[in-house]
Amino acid sequence: MLKKVGSFLIFWGLLAGFSPVANAEEALAQHDRNMVIDGLAGINLMLQNVTGDKRLAIRQTSATFQIKKAQELYDAGKYSQALALLDSMIVQFSSDEALSVKELVVHAYGVKSFYLYEAGQTEEALDNALVAIDLYADDTRPEIRFTLGHIYLQSSVFYLALNRGVEALPVLNQLIAVLDGTAVPALQEVLADAYLYKAGVYERLEQTKTAVAVYSALIAQLAHTDDETLQVRLAKAYIWQAGMYYDLNQKQKAFNNYREVIRQFVHASQPEIREQFAIAVNAQAYEHLLSAKKYWRTRPQQAISELQLAQQAFDYIETYAEDSNVKAMIYGNQAYTLWLSGEARQAEDKLRQALALDGKYVYEGTLDDLKKYPVRQDAGFKALLERLWAAQEAESP
Repeated sequence: MLKKVGSFLIFWGLLAGFSPVANAEEALAQHDRNMVIDGLAGINLMLQNVTGDKRLAIRQTSATFQIKKAQELYDAGKYSQALALLDSMIVQFSSDEALSVKELVVHAYGVKSFYLYEAGQTEEALDNALVAIDLYADDTRPEIRFTLGHIYLQSSVFYLALNRGVEALPVLNQLIAVLDGTAVPALQEVLADAYLYKAGVYERLEQTKTAVAVYSALIAQLAHTDDETLQVRLAKAYIWQAGMYYDLNQKQKAFNNYREVIRQFVHASQPEIREQFAIAVNAQAYEHLLSAKKYWRTRPQQAISELQLAQQAFDYIETYAEDSNVKAMIYGNQAYTLWLSGEARQAEDKLRQALALDGKYVYEGTLDDLKKYPVRQDAGFKALLERLWAAQEAESP
């Protein structure tokens, strides 16, 4: 199996940057180091104790824990109360000019949009996000731009959910223009994400060539970065652009991207980069697997060599991926390679693991693989696949 990974495999982080407990402990420490916060009761007690206190540290504590309380209410299924509390907090602190408090107000807008979206109120989520952008777009302080930047990104997802993807592009272009050339590391991350989201929007709009161009622009910007968080974005840009190259039937360009990821990140330790590395190595190993099938009858020694190369690569990256879908892809390819190598028992174990992770994807992907350069051994592997898949389906609730 070769997974075409596009940016909408993960349109990650609708709530990125909007953890409602962010800085909560720090804010509390400034108020009362001995107070213990435990659920709604503890939060309500803390809020009662700070009511009317106008000191900055207390205002910040109150704003922080109102967001935290909204999270507790949301988690308890009390959506209306959570939204009402966020609205109240925004009104209460909207005129507060202290940076730490204003940042929390913007933060509250982002949390509110997320809750509205999760409740199926996408129009309202978008309207709320656009209000925040309109209110705070002119604030040049990095802390505000960072938090607001995530709301820009949110809005692009909302536009897509409403089938209004074209309208997401001006918003993302505005964010890119605002952050272009920034030297603030946190804002550089948001800027890189804006490019990734923009490419993803073009992908959804089926403007593949434009998506490729956006990825190329980001790759050029990040080509020499030594910042680990930006390297994560760079690796994703290479991998997701490779998926676009497949759509354009430009396989060689896709493999150039895979080779670049392998070259640059072979020693990377960050889990997110290791996962992109695994996808790149899997793509190359998969080609060795197909080559083995292609030469099965005419050049048996080369077929054996290709199988060995494939198995070595699949074994190498077996522990690299954390995403279950990526793991399933690797395990499924391992299973097929083991089967063709005569290791039937190991192949069955590995195929069972792959199906347990992502059954439908592995089942359908393997059936597609069996159609490519068919060999005699495929019949047995198909029978094994059908048996394991039927057993798993029978056990499903």
